[in-house]
Amino acid sequence: MKLPILVLICCCLISPCASLANDRTPQNSSPVSLTPDQAIAAARSYGRSHKDSYETKPKGRTSFEIIREIDANAQTREVARQAREAAAALHVKVHEEYLYLDLLERGGYLILQVQVNTGNALMLYLVSTGADGRPAVVPRPLPDDKISGSLTRELITKNAEFVGRLYDTPLSDISKLKSSFEGGSFPEYNNEDAWSFFAAPGVLRKTAADESAVQELAGLMGVCMFWWTRNAVTMPVYAANPMFALKTALDKHEALTKEFARKNNLDPNFVYVLDASESSRTPPKLQDLVARYQRLDEFLESAVQPQCATSIFAVNKSLSNIGLYLGLDTSYGKDTYVIMTEPALGVHWKRGSNADWRVSGVMCLAESSNFDEE
Repeated sequence: MKLPILVLICCCLISPCASLANDRTPQNSSPVSLTPDQAIAAARSYGRSHKDSYETKPKGRTSFEIIREIDANAQTREVARQAREAAAALHVKVHEEYLYLDLLERGGYLILQVQVNTGNALMLYLVSTGADGRPAVVPRPLPDDKISGSLTRELITKNAEFVGRLYDTPLSDISKLKSSFEGGSFPEYNNEDAWSFFAAPGVLRKTAADESAVQELAGLMGVCMFWWTRNAVTMPVYAANPMFALKTALDKHEALTKEFARKNNLDPNFVYVLDASESSRTPPKLQDLVARYQRLDEFLESAVQPQCATSIFAVNKSLSNIGLYLGLDTSYGKDTYVIMTEPALGVHWKRGSNADWRVSGVMCLAESSNFDEE
């Protein structure tokens, strides 16, 4: 079965649906941060002036609250400087609408708009200060206007914690992530719609496969597929253009996989094709597949690990757990929510048996068209 590398999702999940609050010039300026009240006022003003631009239109009185503050300091400003230099050297467009460079240079806020009479979440806003000293606002519409503001805050906070762990967990400790998943184990998928980075095909359970080996394979496959996302975040150009960084990481992943396959006399497609009837019909063959992924992951890890110890990775990672979208997605079961962070990482959440939140799936939510702008 062919595993999908990229999963299609509507454009509004990936690209901000509106421009900045004000046109801004790229000149340097001294760091000037907005106060919380100024940031809320900027979001409120933007929402009022663009109220007819979105499918989700506020009805009645709405409130605005800060659910995350992003601080800027000397280290983040240095990473922003390197991002601008890298983008110029690579002739890559700086995507100002992400606001990442402004956030690194002058800090900012993630603000939630809630409809007062229902308590439901309507919109997320990233707010910072532009290079010209004026407020810069990017809206992130929430299409499912039946999700409460309190649930939105809870899930975005929970998601940030999990994504942070995901970036920081080395290959040797990947099994520790199982505790965050539903049932305390990596999931299975029975069709491509429910495919996940950290999952094994359900057909394996119809064989004589050992459960511990299936779980190990799910973790190793997840490490392999998540590699391109983590690698993108290590790049200096990331804060200037996350999609360019992700495309570069995908190309690097493909090149390294082919190199590994060549050195080990393997078909490189074994990474993307898992035919349970052939590859893992018996425990010895499953163990052989586990061993292949283990060696591949170690090979990939050696290529990215030095960059994971840099300040660039640490700073970019702090941007990459900011929740930018929340919506319902029934691909992973009833009442399942998906939260997106850049670069195009989607984590699916649902209530566990103890009413706590558990991860149902982790995916790359990128359209190939997003790579055509560079």
